Amino acid sequence: MAQLRTHLTAIHDKSEELYEPEEDEPFAMEIEFKITSEDVLAIKQARPWVFKLINEPPEFPSTESELRTLPENTGQPTGLPIGAPVAAVDLDPGDVLTYSLGGTDARFFDIVPKTGTLLTRAVLDYETRATYSVTVFVHDGKNGLGQPSTTNDDSINVNIVLTNEEEVGTLVLSSGQPYPGTPLNATLTDPDGSIAGSTWLWRRSANGTSAWTIIEGAITPSYTPVAADEGNYLRVTASYADGHGSGKSAVTVSANPVEEALTPPPPPPRTGTGGGGFGPAPVAPKFVDGFRTTRAVAENARPDDAVGDPVSATHPDELEITYSLSGTDAASFTVDEETGQISVKEGMDLTIGMNYTVNLTATDSAGFGAIIIVVIEVAAATHHAYDLNRNGVIDRDEIIKAVGDYFDGEITKGEVIELIRQYFAEPG
Repeated sequence: MAQLRTHLTAIHDKSEELYEPEEDEPFAMEIEFKITSEDVLAIKQARPWVFKLINEPPEFPSTESELRTLPENTGQPTGLPIGAPVAAVDLDPGDVLTYSLGGTDARFFDIVPKTGTLLTRAVLDYETRATYSVTVFVHDGKNGLGQPSTTNDDSINVNIVLTNEEEVGTLVLSSGQPYPGTPLNATLTDPDGSIAGSTWLWRRSANGTSAWTIIEGAITPSYTPVAADEGNYLRVTASYADGHGSGKSAVTVSANPVEEALTPPPPPPRTGTGGGGFGPAPVAPKFVDGFRTTRAVAENARPDDAVGDPVSATHPDELEITYSLSGTDAASFTVDEETGQISVKEGMDLTIGMNYTVNLTATDSAGFGAIIIVVIEVAAATHHAYDLNRNGVIDRDEIIKAVGDYFDGEITKGEVIELIRQYFAEPG
């Protein structure tokens, strides 16, 4: 219109205000032109058109809270509700609202489409991550004119904050069968971390369930049974403070009573300092990552695919170390006994956002052990640029495209060779 203004002339000089539209009101102007006898383009008449809305869109009210809280480790089984629904308001009676989920952390949660209720999709651990952010969208299935439309009408950002829950510490003994003269080591772990101020106390009992007697002087994580312990179970208690505060404790009992060895117990390992002599009391292996660590694996990982880097331990006396798995999710993974490399087990179906927890034990050749908690996070799959259909493998058509790109100078010969190698390495 602005471009035509300099070429227009008025047919008459009468003017009046035709219509004053309200703010944001749908409005249009129908303009009829004519050519005058002087070959001038002129406006003959103008008619205002106002489109009255017949459908009000839903909106999230200002009173809707943008915060939901969730106790850590909640989510098994999945689909548990997280607080009240994230509800919008629609002024049109009878409208059916549909909610959907988006945003940075949407993969960790689900939403009920008809109510706006957020749901758990995975077990979330406070010590791994405490806050998540999602965006809730809503529409009523219509546009302002009442015509069918699935375009979102409104959205709200919601923060989901985990609350730190008290988690029980774990004690593991270096051997299930104690012998007189052989040190028995206790290793303490706690999911809340920050273990401090530990005190220890060992007791003995003939039946392993009651009448526990304090063992004089046994106040360290390591205790060497004596002849008086034969036929008795041993119990060790650790009192300590963790990331949740003080006053925490963990207890464990030997799997078997102290038994007189049929053969003399093995001597302490050599210190490796030379001279042929035996050194001080033996020590257990030590994990490089401490008492707790995290590894990640892609959702499309296949059986025997590695879960991150090996979780390895060291030994000051360079004794041989053997690794084993235990814990809630141990059945879903395997571990290389020699390297500590955790791998995906056959038949395992990984889900984005799921966290799996296993206990990895490192045991040396003298029977002493250490344990570490490994949290395995499932991440979205990363696809090769030529994996065009995102199925996790390089297909024939994708190879053909890569070869064409090579002759067009877009990729190198080495890249093509690597893709061909992957293609022939795929099963089937």
